[in-house]
Amino acid sequence: MIKLILSDMDNTLIPIGSTRVSPRTIEAIHACLDAGIPFVPASGRNLVEAARFFGNDERCYQTAVFSNGQQVYLDGRLVFEKPLDNASLQEAERIVMRREGCQLISFRLEGGTDWVGAAREDLLPIFEGTAPHKGHRRKTLADLTVVKAGIINMGNRDAELALQEELAAACPQLDFFNTTPHWLDVVPHGWSKAEAVRLFEERLDIGAEQICAFGDGENDIPLLERVGHPCAVANATDHVRKVARWHVGACADDGVACALERIACGLTPADA
Repeated sequence: MIKLILSDMDNTLIPIGSTRVSPRTIEAIHACLDAGIPFVPASGRNLVEAARFFGNDERCYQTAVFSNGQQVYLDGRLVFEKPLDNASLQEAERIVMRREGCQLISFRLEGGTDWVGAAREDLLPIFEGTAPHKGHRRKTLADLTVVKAGIINMGNRDAELALQEELAAACPQLDFFNTTPHWLDVVPHGWSKAEAVRLFEERLDIGAEQICAFGDGENDIPLLERVGHPCAVANATDHVRKVARWHVGACADDGVACALERIACGLTPADA
């Protein structure tokens, strides 16, 4: 029996470019919660972004895994936080500053951002679709404690791959991975959303075999491999689909919402 549900957000729970989770998804989340099954957004997003996507419906993100597992909330309380290695982040900053059309962003817990690199005007062609934010351009982020960070790169895919390679070589304490076009998430080396599962097992007294997780991208794989009911949406990558035990509809078709409705009724996420 499934006793906990985790779900990626972008391109799993909500289509890229959408500003709100669908009403059907909200209703399905509520149905699971009413059935005593906690629902947990598991995303690279942070609390402020999640609140916007869920229309400030706090029930949907009272328990959550944000910033790719670097922030964990339980019943509305921040119970775990892992900052990025500051020395490595400074090295990433130096690399970004040397590249035209590149920006390193630090997201504040209370909302807003700080960034170094390209000015907002230089990034307008992709800015709103990649990382909409308000904040302050700074000379350095060295004096900040940074948990959630990302990099905007205006270059093409080849330029993005070259940037990833340079960052990986110079910053071994950090990982950089692509989640949407022109964007790299920055996380501690080897870290993933799966790190939160152990905390939930301990705090909620459940086993991995009782946990369900939904995902679409490569950064979801460690989480999917960690739980007993890994689920892939129809638009997931081939690798994710191979890892999944269950396969549900596409993100754009409310595939996760349909699966949540089944789980709330005591069924499996999809027909075998």
